[in-house]
Formats: sequence, C-alpha cells, structure tokens
Amino acid sequence: MEVVFAFSAFFILTRALLAVLFIPRRENVFQSVETVDPHLRMITITAYLIVFFLLVIHAREILHALKKNVLFLVFWMWVLLTVVWSVDQAGSLHKSVSLTAVTFLGVYFGTRFSFDQIARITMGLLLFLTILSMFLGLTFPDLARYVEPRGEVWSGVFIQKNSLGIATALALFFSLYVKSAFPLWGRILLAATSLPLLVLSQSRTAQAAVVLMIAVYPLLLLLRRVGVLFRFVILSFLGIFFMEIGYLLVRHWKEILLLMGRDPSLTGRTLIWGLVWRGIQRKFWLGYGYKAFWSAQGGAFSLVWRYFTEGWIPKHAHNGVLELWLSAGLVGVGIFVLLYIRNLILAFRVKETLWPLAFFVMIGIYSVAEQTVMVGSGAEILFWVLFVALTVRLRLSSQ
Repeated sequence: MEVVFAFSAFFILTRALLAVLFIPRRENVFQSVETVDPHLRMITITAYLIVFFLLVIHAREILHALKKNVLFLVFWMWVLLTVVWSVDQAGSLHKSVSLTAVTFLGVYFGTRFSFDQIARITMGLLLFLTILSMFLGLTFPDLARYVEPRGEVWSGVFIQKNSLGIATALALFFSLYVKSAFPLWGRILLAATSLPLLVLSQSRTAQAAVVLMIAVYPLLLLLRRVGVLFRFVILSFLGIFFMEIGYLLVRHWKEILLLMGRDPSLTGRTLIWGLVWRGIQRKFWLGYGYKAFWSAQGGAFSLVWRYFTEGWIPKHAHNGVLELWLSAGLVGVGIFVLLYIRNLILAFRVKETLWPLAFFVMIGIYSVAEQTVMVGSGAEILFWVLFVALTVRLRLSSQ
C-alpha cells in the first residue's frame, strides 16, 4: 500500500491526464492548472497530503537521510529563502509549496528504496504513462494531439509535446540502462510504446537526448570498469575532443542546423537565452526569487514577452542553469554545481548498477534546452524527483 500511495502521488504531481481533462482549451497551456479548475486543486492537495503522510510514518529515517545530505539541504533551503527577497513574494511562496511536496517525494524515494527499487517504480509509472498516451492518441485524438506550424504532434496524456518527450526519453533511457530492476519483457514493452510516441511528439530535445545517451552507453561502461588513472586519461582526452567539437559548433552552428533542416534559433530558444541573460544581469547574485521572474511583477514582460507577440509565449528560460539563475542567483547556481559534481563522484563508485551515473549525464544534456531543476509540477518533476532520490540514496549508500 505504501508503494501504491507513492505511485499515486507521483502520477498526480506529473499532471498526466489531469491537465488534459481539466484545461478546456490548449491556448491555456501556460495558465496555472489549479486556477483553471477547483477539482484539480483538490486532487493536487490530495497528493500533497499523501506525501505528508509518507513523511510522517518514516520521519526518523527521513531526518537521518537529510542529516547526511547537508549540501543538498543548503541548496534547497537557499532556493526557499529566495522567497524573502522575491519580486513576487506571494507567487514564489505559492509555488514553493508544490516544490516542497515534490522535493520531499524525492527524499522519501531515496530514503526508503534501493537504486533498483527506485528504477522499478519509475519504470512502472513511465510504462503506465506511455500506454495511456498511446490509447488516448488513438481513441481521443482531439485530447492527445494538436497542430502546430510544423504539423500535427502528439502530447499524449500531457498538455504539451515536450512533456511527452520527457516521459518517452526517460522511458527509453531506463529501457537501455536498467537491467536487473525490470523484467526483459517489461523493458521491451516500455521501449516499444515509448519510441513511436517520441517520434510522434516531434520533441527534438528529447530525441537528441536519447541519441546521445545511446552513444555514450559504451563509454560509461568503460569508465566504470577502468581504474582512476585510466579514467582521468580518458576524460582528459574526451575533454579536449569535445572542446574542439564545441568550438566548431559555435563557429558554424547556423550552417549545421540549416543542413539538418532545423530552425537556427532552436524554436526561439537562442532569443530567449539572450533576453534572459539580460534579466540575470539585474539580479545577478541573488536572483528574482523562486519562479518570480515569470510573474506579472517580474521582468519577463519588459525583457522577454514583448518579443513574442504572436502565439507562443515562453514561461521559463528553456535552459536549466539560466532558469535556476533567475530564481536563485549565482549563489544558487554555485551550490547546485557543487552538489552535481559530488553526485557524479558518488555515482562513479556505485558498482551494482550504471543508471545513476547515466542519469546525471542525461540531466546535464537535457538541461541545455529545458528546465530540470527545482520544478514543482508537470512532467519535468520526473527529472527533479529522480535527482533528489539519487542524491539522497547515493549519500546513504556511501556511508
């Protein structure tokens, strides 16, 4: 029953299916779903209560886990502290409630379950989401599909195609990297349902992330099997190689994207990044407060939104680091980088499974074009819950 409760809370907080049913028009995609329908607000509160119940019955274990994760606590508390100087204190405080619930769900998973058990629960959720998305797309296309300038795309049980991309990319990631936690037939079924949805979603970020994670699979296997000295040599050569590749990409990125048939602006992302960077300069060290930049009181209207007068309006920076910088300043980004490096080091020491190390590589790749850190709702919490769970579990396993 405990797993059922945790699974239910996880499902509700992803907004899967719920947002599709309770948001009447797709143009309201960026409106807060709780303001659209009071029933959805009650369902969300139910998820919060489930998380609170799980915390209470395992309070001693969770407090012990948090004491072992001082760096994570410092980072999380800093982000919550930004509410004090937020340019929209009411909005930041409201959003921090959902962030706290999602974060504690991750702490609970990391405290109570092993690496394989965390993977098993997540894979079960992803399998449920992909099968439901396929069913919805085939039987109720008006709910699970929509038309954009590039043609019809699928969003499945989510309100937006990139959310479906996140779910399917993670599903394929687990199908490849997790061997012992899920039976072979389950991994094949998960891959078979998620791959077509990944293609139909036309989420280029998700597709690129999957291709890169397949490409680095043998490299990650090699790095875990060699000693520290050889690991250092390999990483040094790779660092030089990728610096050269990065230099070529920076110099010729427009030509490369045009050859691939892609918009050189990455669907407006490069414009957003430039405008967001201007906003960061105004609150460089401490940020605007958690999610405050994108509120009516923040600087989004004067700095970003006025350049997007038709159709789509961005509601986040489409980059994990820039989004965190807007909320928590350079101080928050610095603490997170230290936490991320510590997690990578600990993940290298895990002998029984490869997926924790690979996950941190994937979240680094995905953060280039999407928000993945300190997210309180939507499909993006799949990344954040797993990040928190692995942060806690890695520290406990290293004792």
